[in-house]
Amino acid sequence: MDLKRLTATSCLVLGASALPVLAQEDTSSLCAGAGAGAQWAGGTQDASDIASAADYLGLTGNIPAGGQLTTLFTVSSPMMIRLEAQPTDAGDTVIDLLDATGTVIMSDDDGGGFLASRGEISVDPGTYCLVTSSYDGADMMAELRVSRLEQEALTVGEDTGGYGAACSAETEASPFYPEGALDSALEDGVARTASINAEPFYRFTLDGMQSLSITAENPEADPVLSLYDDSGQLLAENDDFDGLNSRVDFIDGLAAGSYCIALDSLGDANVPVTVTVSAFSEEQYMQGLYNNAEASPPLDGSYPVVALGQLETRMRRDIREGDDMVWVSFDVAEPGLVLIEGIATAGNDPMLTLFDDLGRRLDQNDDYGGTYDAQIAARVNAGTYMLAVGRPGGYYGTPGVTRLAIERFVSAR
Repeated sequence: MDLKRLTATSCLVLGASALPVLAQEDTSSLCAGAGAGAQWAGGTQDASDIASAADYLGLTGNIPAGGQLTTLFTVSSPMMIRLEAQPTDAGDTVIDLLDATGTVIMSDDDGGGFLASRGEISVDPGTYCLVTSSYDGADMMAELRVSRLEQEALTVGEDTGGYGAACSAETEASPFYPEGALDSALEDGVARTASINAEPFYRFTLDGMQSLSITAENPEADPVLSLYDDSGQLLAENDDFDGLNSRVDFIDGLAAGSYCIALDSLGDANVPVTVTVSAFSEEQYMQGLYNNAEASPPLDGSYPVVALGQLETRMRRDIREGDDMVWVSFDVAEPGLVLIEGIATAGNDPMLTLFDDLGRRLDQNDDYGGTYDAQIAARVNAGTYMLAVGRPGGYYGTPGVTRLAIERFVSAR
């Protein structure tokens, strides 16, 4: 599934349930920089708490060609919420929900029925970013809605309520760890491999609070991973965290109890998928963010970043891609504009993501001008900038060489 995460300016029309937009607030630090230029779902931050909102928070927005629309909201108490996006005319929406750290905790394409998007997830108090994009990168208008489950839904949903079937205590599920509770085995991790058609559900138990991660891996299956508690409440859902593989993290831990892993396939449901449950690793978690270009790595030498040096007029490099992102840095001596081009060669399909030295994502682009080439034009100040070249998980196109060109322009004096 080609989930495009492109940054562009979009027009929002607030629905009747939201307040008018007032003065523009600085949102650049929210969701680890993903909130830059976004609008609050309720018009202002104070009016965008879905836990206390009298009605759903709704708006209509324009998603420009090759762009995305980011909407901010807050949650003041733990609860289940519903996120929806529906094309107003033609088009196919895709939604991603990001938490305050910028981590994608839920993704959906057609869970709202037909080409609309919908997801329901249990969230903790905090600030969240709902990112809506067009599946094929075309310009489109979409109606968006953030709501509590008792509030009116925007979409019809699917018969299953989203991806696959929900899992409750009565659902027949294979024991993930027949030896007993998973707690003692989390450090080394436990893995099970089977096709999704053969094993759509696994059940495991915990004796105590545990911070853990769950992954489902095989790009040919394009697995969607969901986790339910014993009452049938959806706790987390993910598609395409790392390439076409899925992952959910419970950093603050899961309490003692029984849990059900539900799997669905957007690809071949007959190929083997490896599901792994392991102790949460901060290092692996951060490396996953870097390799998805969801966050930029530090410049302290702990993660490979190729230093290109001072950008005087023009740089040109050939970047050999693989399964991991290639990160480069360059320095700018004075304010101006940089034009960055990633030229596809030998069947690859490059994506470019630009960050400043504080880790704020400035822009991301793929398939500029109807080609597989990528292009970013960004105003910059003096400082160091980091650029990710490649694809999350390397799953788009054929790994090859991206011809990278970076040019600097300064204002006429």
